[in-house]
Amino acid sequence: MTKQNKIITVVVFTLLVIMLAASALMMHGNPPKEGDMAACTMDALICPDGSAVGRSGPSCTFSACPSSGSLTGVYLSDEQGARLAVAAPLGIGSGTSYAVPLSTSSAPLDASLIGTTVTLEGHFTEGATFLATGVTESSDDNTPPAKPTTSTSVSIKIGETKFAGGMKITPNNITSDSRCPVDVECIWAGNITANVTLRSDTDKETVDLVSNATPHPFDSYQVSLTGATPDVRTNVRISRDGYTLTFLVESLGKTTPPATSIPPTTSVTPPKATGKCYVGGCSAQLCSDQPDMISNCMYSPQYACYKTATCERQPTGECGWTPTNELSMCLNQNTATTQAPVY
Repeated sequence: MTKQNKIITVVVFTLLVIMLAASALMMHGNPPKEGDMAACTMDALICPDGSAVGRSGPSCTFSACPSSGSLTGVYLSDEQGARLAVAAPLGIGSGTSYAVPLSTSSAPLDASLIGTTVTLEGHFTEGATFLATGVTESSDDNTPPAKPTTSTSVSIKIGETKFAGGMKITPNNITSDSRCPVDVECIWAGNITANVTLRSDTDKETVDLVSNATPHPFDSYQVSLTGATPDVRTNVRISRDGYTLTFLVESLGKTTPPATSIPPTTSVTPPKATGKCYVGGCSAQLCSDQPDMISNCMYSPQYACYKTATCERQPTGECGWTPTNELSMCLNQNTATTQAPVY
């Protein structure tokens, strides 16, 4: 290679290096200036009034939903935060609810309002988050809050999922089953406890439900375990997949007071009975609030089970034998085939 060719090669190589450096500087040396548009995703958020807002701004947050100055719904507050359950927009689903996240820093809400229908002043700040600035109306004695307005009953097998009254119910397992066998005479009917997962359009919760207990509040509903099949029989084992549970789902809403100038009467729930419970009967098999209760003095092997049981006030306020697994097993194992008078 001649000296002239070497010089040409060095010049060409130098020019290529300069061109590459210039290209890199053009691509990476000019960072976006403040105020330049950010490329946000094209998803949309449905607002409580049925309108939709998209993402915008440097952080690509949802724009605030349109505000009317106030919002009415059932006030809820738990580990998931404060929210207002309002009716879902038309077309979203019949019987469902829309949970509006609440910011109550400017107007803290009293815990006594949980589960009641309230009207809040304020405005949306980001997406569907509502900044409450005051309470303009709350349900009172003349307007009973959160009373069931509609109800739906559904039967579901363990492991299945069904939709009922605006929510999905999935029974996961049977926690306990102390129901009295149908072929045994029991003092206490017993109950069944099931582990259940509840889902609405906004919330999810897994909880143990006890049959015929106080309804469990969830979202803008209350749900109860009202029954189970098959019936319990002595020495017959029911497999997990053999159970079918029946649930009652009730939606909660605001009722309208009577249109009359006469103040409506307020129903008063009678107080639960209190006082001592007494063991009675010839075989000490009775538990009541009356001392010296007399029985017909017919003996049953099951009566021996009550010697170690506890006679006390039950959650209903009535006197009765406190149900335990030991008592239930003893009653099942001592099924009476014959009865003999006690002398």
